[in-house]
Amino acid sequence: MFNTNKISYYFILIFGLGLILSGCKYEPVIGKWKEGKIPYYLSGDFTNSDTAAIENAMQQWENVCGVKFYKVSPRARAYNIKRTNENSWSSSIGENNAVCYMDFGEGESPLPHIIHELGHTLGLLHEHQRPDRDLYVKIHFDRIISSYVHNFEIQNNPLIDESKYRYDYNSIMHYPPVSFSIDGLETITSLDPDNPVNRLDIITDIDAQKAREIYGKPLTSESNIVDSSKIEFKWEVISELE
Repeated sequence: MFNTNKISYYFILIFGLGLILSGCKYEPVIGKWKEGKIPYYLSGDFTNSDTAAIENAMQQWENVCGVKFYKVSPRARAYNIKRTNENSWSSSIGENNAVCYMDFGEGESPLPHIIHELGHTLGLLHEHQRPDRDLYVKIHFDRIISSYVHNFEIQNNPLIDESKYRYDYNSIMHYPPVSFSIDGLETITSLDPDNPVNRLDIITDIDAQKAREIYGKPLTSESNIVDSSKIEFKWEVISELE
């Protein structure tokens, strides 16, 4: 008889190795965090200023949609905010049942970066990647550093209907015009002369509307306040933002 447990084990092992050897091109399905509860922990050395910026950014998202961040001890499937020693920022998208993380890079003003990356973990994609973006901006692929081209390719977000929203040239989820340029020229150009690409360092009204489509209204009313003592977490809650 076949040992089905062994077969399953070897299939998972071979499949996992295949992903590693192929450069980890597998993209998990984008999902939302259940009930808007986002456990997170920090990895690496963070200054008090860094921590304050992280909590500030989390509070800004909590103020516009129904999410709540909880600091927990390191756990699988919690959002791992990792300190890096280079000026490079990135984040996983949504809750993917795999590895959820933010690479926290260097820089004098981290807050806008953190807000942007937290937008990703909520499930938001870049504004300039929405399916109808070619109606509003031109992407100059020949000017983009090759390793960053994927950040400019059109993606469909399964969590929201992008077509319902006006294109937001000011979105915190939009890249600035010369992002990842090989020669300093624009990589993104607005097709509307009256609306240049001008990313703001705050959550715009449209950013907030999209987040609310996924998670609902902010948890501010008495009936919606989350009591962490009653949450069925599989990890210990260390703290929550006040």
